[in-house]
Amino acid sequence: MPTPTHNRARDEAGPARPEAGIALVELLVVMLMLGIVFTALVRPMLTSTQVAARDQARSTAVQEAQTGLYKMTREVRGTLWVYGATSTSIDVAVASSSGTQTCPPASAATSGKCIRVLYNCAIQPAASPYRQCVRAWSTNLAVQPSTAAGASVIPRVVNGTPAAPSSSNPVFKYTPSASASPSASAPSFVAVNLMIPSSAGETPGYTYNVVLDDGAYLPNVGSQ
Repeated sequence: MPTPTHNRARDEAGPARPEAGIALVELLVVMLMLGIVFTALVRPMLTSTQVAARDQARSTAVQEAQTGLYKMTREVRGTLWVYGATSTSIDVAVASSSGTQTCPPASAATSGKCIRVLYNCAIQPAASPYRQCVRAWSTNLAVQPSTAAGASVIPRVVNGTPAAPSSSNPVFKYTPSASASPSASAPSFVAVNLMIPSSAGETPGYTYNVVLDDGAYLPNVGSQ
């Protein structure tokens, strides 16, 4: 009868055991590490998206304000008569095919027709932290146009708000008058200084303001 043989190596190692599964603690550690790696990969993408949105808002704000500022100074440049001029508004007569009344000053030599145009940058819309520059016009030269029927040309203006009081940040400055509240005595030059929010009113957005400068000579004031 054959003698039984023994596997010495098996005897010394002990009986064979099944392979153990992944422990819960190990699984949690792996999930935590994966979460950290995923966050590190996604965060730059989110930041890039936010920066792009802020840049787009700033571009929109500047483009809107530049368009309105150009329209304003181009029209003011054709002024024939100044009815009123303050640090936040200017009220003038300009020649126009829509005019029905003779341009001032009235004289036998005057034949052109004018409209009266008011630019008022002290309009405060409800529930808005910013002011607006509004253009209003009328064919009646004897009465200042009403801003209630006007159109916004620059939708967000910081000048005149608590962040930039109009006394130290006027929208309009005049030459020869250099006072903070200039008179309407036929200025020869109008300087326009606008502070606008770079956020374009969007949240989140950049928190700084953008300053735009322009001006218009008034060579035709009182020439009619």
